[in-house]
Amino acid sequence: MAVARRLADRQGLLLDSGDPRVLEALGDELWELVRADREPPERRYAPGIKPAALRGAIERLESVE
Repeated sequence: MAVARRLADRQGLLLDSGDPRVLEALGDELWELVRADREPPERRYAPGIKPAALRGAIERLESVE
């Protein structure tokens, strides 16, 4: 997973560690998409995340240093 790798490589953080710095680095929106305990959608084949929200999540991921 790109998020876990980026966090580990750039900040030495493990995505599922429970470290509050993970949420700080990712922000609320991206964290909600990648957290391990996220429930699957009720309708698995329904339209997913809106393009603007996806773009924002990608931009946030790319900003992790």
